[in-house]
Amino acid sequence: MNLETKFKKARDEKDLKIYNDYCDLMKNEGAMSTEVTKLLMKKYGIFSPATIWSIRKRIENKLS
Repeated sequence: MNLETKFKKARDEKDLKIYNDYCDLMKNEGAMSTEVTKLLMKKYGIFSPATIWSIRKRIENKLS
């Protein structure tokens, strides 16, 4: 039985997209984390680099 709300499911899906985008972009030769983070912030309407970092860590912990 899944007791997650629609909001939680949607957030988890969005977080996973952000994480996957980050990983894909970082695979490019010469990719810099700061610039990748800026690009993702613009793409997803996020205003703080710490939010991207937090999402990455949350997904990494979930996947491990």
